[in-house]
Amino acid sequence: MTTDASESKSSRAMDNLKNDNKYLTFALGAEEYGVEILKVREIIGY
Repeated sequence: MTTDASESKSSRAMDNLKNDNKYLTFALGAEEYGVEILKVREIIGY
Protein backbone atom coordinates (compact mmCIF):
# COMPACT_ATOMS: atom_id res chain seq x y z
CA MET A 1 0.00 0.00 0.00
CA THR A 2 2.81 2.41 0.75
CA THR A 3 4.22 1.97 -2.75
CA ASP A 4 0.84 2.71 -4.35
CA ALA A 5 0.41 5.82 -2.18
CA SER A 6 3.88 7.13 -3.08
CA GLU A 7 3.36 6.44 -6.77
CA SER A 8 0.03 8.25 -6.64
CA LYS A 9 1.62 11.22 -4.83
CA SER A 10 4.49 11.28 -7.33
CA SER A 11 2.03 11.15 -10.23
CA ARG A 12 0.07 14.11 -8.82
CA ALA A 13 3.30 16.08 -8.37
CA MET A 14 4.22 15.48 -12.02
CA ASP A 15 0.74 16.59 -13.14
CA ASN A 16 1.16 19.79 -11.13
CA LEU A 17 4.51 20.47 -12.81
CA LYS A 18 2.93 20.06 -16.24
CA ASN A 19 0.21 22.57 -15.34
CA ASP A 20 2.57 25.10 -13.76
CA ASN A 21 2.39 27.59 -16.62
CA LYS A 22 3.76 31.09 -16.32
CA TYR A 23 2.08 34.08 -17.90
CA LEU A 24 3.05 37.58 -18.93
CA THR A 25 0.22 39.78 -17.68
CA PHE A 26 -0.59 43.35 -18.63
CA ALA A 27 -3.43 45.84 -18.49
CA LEU A 28 -4.91 47.93 -21.30
CA GLY A 29 -7.28 50.46 -19.81
CA ALA A 30 -9.64 48.63 -17.46
CA GLU A 31 -9.00 45.21 -19.06
CA GLU A 32 -6.33 42.73 -17.90
CA TYR A 33 -4.74 40.15 -20.20
CA GLY A 34 -2.31 37.26 -19.88
CA VAL A 35 -0.19 35.42 -22.46
CA GLU A 36 1.70 32.18 -21.86
CA ILE A 37 5.30 33.26 -21.32
CA LEU A 38 6.62 30.66 -23.78
CA LYS A 39 4.59 32.29 -26.57
CA VAL A 40 6.08 35.76 -25.97
CA ARG A 41 8.59 36.61 -28.70
CA GLU A 42 9.59 40.16 -27.78
CA ILE A 43 8.86 42.84 -25.21
CA ILE A 44 9.22 46.39 -26.48
CA GLY A 45 9.19 49.26 -24.00
CA TYR A 46 8.14 52.76 -24.91
